[in-house]
Amino acid sequence: MKKIGLTILMLAVASTSAFAAVQNLKVSGSVRSTFIHRENFDLGKAPTGDEIQDIFITNTHLRLDADLTDKVSATIDLLNERAWGNDTASAGLETGVKINLAYVTLREMLYSPLTIVVGRQLLRYGNQFVLGESKEPVFPPGSSNLSFVAFDQSDVESFDAVKFILDYQPLTIDIFYAKIDSNTVAGASEDDDDIDFYGIYSVYDFENVAKTKIDAYFLAKIDKYVANNASPAPATGIKPDTIYMPGFRVSSGLAEGLWTSLEVVWERGNKVLNSATPAENQRREAFATQLLTFYQLPVLKDYKPALIHEFTYTTGDSNKTDTAYSGEVSRNVFTAWDRLYEDQDNGSILNTIVSLSNAVAHTVAFQFYPVEELKTVIAWTGLWTNTPIYSASEIIAQPDGFNVVTLTPGQREIGYEIDLFMYYQYTEDVEFNLSLGWVILGDAVNDTANPNGPFQVLAGTKVNF
Repeated sequence: MKKIGLTILMLAVASTSAFAAVQNLKVSGSVRSTFIHRENFDLGKAPTGDEIQDIFITNTHLRLDADLTDKVSATIDLLNERAWGNDTASAGLETGVKINLAYVTLREMLYSPLTIVVGRQLLRYGNQFVLGESKEPVFPPGSSNLSFVAFDQSDVESFDAVKFILDYQPLTIDIFYAKIDSNTVAGASEDDDDIDFYGIYSVYDFENVAKTKIDAYFLAKIDKYVANNASPAPATGIKPDTIYMPGFRVSSGLAEGLWTSLEVVWERGNKVLNSATPAENQRREAFATQLLTFYQLPVLKDYKPALIHEFTYTTGDSNKTDTAYSGEVSRNVFTAWDRLYEDQDNGSILNTIVSLSNAVAHTVAFQFYPVEELKTVIAWTGLWTNTPIYSASEIIAQPDGFNVVTLTPGQREIGYEIDLFMYYQYTEDVEFNLSLGWVILGDAVNDTANPNGPFQVLAGTKVNF
């Protein structure tokens, strides 16, 4: 709390000294507190993991938006995430304040359609199927204070980036570059070990034509760190690990009360396979698609009943350690989907412990409002692998950072999840929420030590100001 108080004081002093240059200063933020009860997320297999977890966490945002002129503004968002009563300073358990957002917006730069955004910012597009958050969902890099507590509840989602926005209504084009990891930043004889991310994302809004939008994009991630740390490397050398991702999304209101969205994405590039000895280059050939449907039922309109269906398909690799062309560059094919920076909940438990790769997922949900302020959703999710499990070394991860080796080779059925979500809008700025989830494990999970499957209760409140 002393760190938060000192940070607020420093910002207040800074804003006072620059007051003459600021036309308008807006202070906002949020406080979200959540009680988490989780059982059997280790599937009975990780002796160092949590069989039962009962904790409270709080996510606190303090945001400043300053308009310097009509065309220039600056935004800072400070974020504190912590488990109650925890003051541990070890990695993944910190309680300090982080800079979540820190960017400058320059409108009508050079000419009127162009806006430039520079600094730590959000990159969220479409349904966040491939781009929505910067943190890794299965193997957290330690950038969040909740990395080894409940990383799925973290609000760390920003990128250090520069973005160019071209607004030619009804066409909008975003072009951006983000630095994912600089790795070596000090002077060194060899520092070519960065991880960079590039993208161009366009949206064409057909306005009054059935609320139709078409998104087309191309994303590229270039990881030189993996290439420079492949050991031992083949005589022919290791190329950077690259992902080139072209894709499109079409969303439309096909009829009254009916909305659909179809997204199709491909992955090409080079996969560096460090599990081989020596390391191998493999050619990426992966594919993913997602279909979302929302239908507002034309009955009992006071309760706003709706049916929701979500289908997700991502390719897998039947033999991820195939080295049939050992020592030759780019001969093998790697077909497993890399979920990049996806930010979705295909079942709150399953999406937390299983990465969205080599997956076939169906979610069916019924949404209604028993009272005007209470949104209620009952959901069922089924998850299978696309290709059979290759080996027992396939990994499921716990949200507290531990890995669990539990999958059964030759099987595809991961499990089935049942969820209840309730959101009560107490006032415009205050919300209470409750989530109950339970997973029935499938044949792909060796569940003899844990026949009951994972279970969780999330209960919380969020206040915006």
